[in-house]
Amino acid sequence: MSGSLKIYGFDGSHPCEAVRAAARFKEVDVEFVEVPPALHRLVMPLIAGGNRVPAARHDGRRIRGTTAIFRLLDEIEPERPLFPSEPEKLARVAAAESW
Repeated sequence: MSGSLKIYGFDGSHPCEAVRAAARFKEVDVEFVEVPPALHRLVMPLIAGGNRVPAARHDGRRIRGTTAIFRLLDEIEPERPLFPSEPEKLARVAAAESW
């Protein structure tokens, strides 16, 4: 893996736990940075440009949101993809995400 991957979030956040589980599934090393739950809306704009968790930093890029981090994980480690490669199935995933 090129560069370091930091994921910002807090324990008990379902989206943060989903991102952690995806990184474990893909066997991607990450540094999880705990952001205080009550203060995350103040701290996260400085870290990631938005006020929600999870967010990530990789090779100078700031990534916000669970789906965007899942896509980053697939980019970093293409093996064991999180998204289907078949266009039909991928379209169904995109439709479900937009809901």
